[in-house]
Amino acid sequence: AVYGTHLGVMSWWPGYRYFQKYLSAKEIPEALTLQAWKKYEIGRAGCHDCPVRCKDVFRIPTGKRAGEEGSALEFECIACMGINCGILDPIAIMEMENLADKYGMCVIPLGNTIALAKELYQRGIITQEDTGGLSLDWEDVDSQIELIHQVARREGFGNLVAEGLYSFAKIIGRGAMDYCYHVKGLSRGPHPAGLFALAHATSTRGADHLRGRSWAYGENDPQVFPILIQAGVLPPQMSQDPVAGLTISERATTLTDAIGRCKGAVNSWVCAVPLVWKYPLWDGLAMLLRAATGIEWDAASLEEAADRIYALEMTFNARQGITRKHDRLPQKPEVRDTSGGEEERKKHAEMLTEYYKVHGCDPETGIPRRERLERLGLKYV
Repeated sequence: AVYGTHLGVMSWWPGYRYFQKYLSAKEIPEALTLQAWKKYEIGRAGCHDCPVRCKDVFRIPTGKRAGEEGSALEFECIACMGINCGILDPIAIMEMENLADKYGMCVIPLGNTIALAKELYQRGIITQEDTGGLSLDWEDVDSQIELIHQVARREGFGNLVAEGLYSFAKIIGRGAMDYCYHVKGLSRGPHPAGLFALAHATSTRGADHLRGRSWAYGENDPQVFPILIQAGVLPPQMSQDPVAGLTISERATTLTDAIGRCKGAVNSWVCAVPLVWKYPLWDGLAMLLRAATGIEWDAASLEEAADRIYALEMTFNARQGITRKHDRLPQKPEVRDTSGGEEERKKHAEMLTEYYKVHGCDPETGIPRRERLERLGLKYV
């Protein structure tokens, strides 16, 4: 891997200043481009025995932490801790990456919650009286770094931010929930919602970009999907229909989690489902599992196993009160009440109904039907 997930900076339109806009490749500041990051790189790293080496090893050249080294500075950190928080200084982003790693905090929810706090600060919903005198201006690097320390130590205003996006907004009140962009309590990634819309909405754990992909949206480049299929880069079973494509993607990610395999290498199918380019989608994985375990797996049994796991997760969520009304995407207040916002909700509702039919769920509630569960061997559920 030459650039690792840094490729996302140039191709996934990261949100800027809490999704006020999304930056195209041409709008990415020169200091944050792929080539610019390479000058801080002193090596590559990866998991044990993995040939991909997707993690960069970097050294901070200047500033308070000059000489400090870190690794795995991924797209999500650059976007969530940097661009979406209004911070465009690569040195500051590297410092914040290291702090998050040392404190054991995930950069996506941490960055998103800080960005939400900054948005509320700009709108006057919270003030320095709430923050304990801490400035939340977009470009204020020192204050953001101080806030990271406060979050980790649960001190001052950081004690609120440490609650995470959803709980933070609920505690603040005063209209903060209008700007809390989440699915089932989990904050979304830094990219445009359309790229993962149906996948984020239906994911059993909220807006997780590693639980499925709505490939067919293709909003960054509507021609990319047919080109990839024609070139053989995506498996031929992948459908341009959002529901069919997402269903295959869900199965792939579910099986990947079940066998403890990496979804990395820029989320390529060859890592998630091995031998996918040489054999039909599940056949290659079945071959590897047969060799590794001695169990006679085949494509059909793997597909059924994935569906069984996902159906069980859906029924667990149903027991916790999660229904169709939770399988939705948040909309900005300025979009929600427009004709465009209404049209998007209508489009999503239609796809959601089709998704439930394919998954054997009640289209009114989104809860798996009894016959679906029994067919998958889940009669006891």
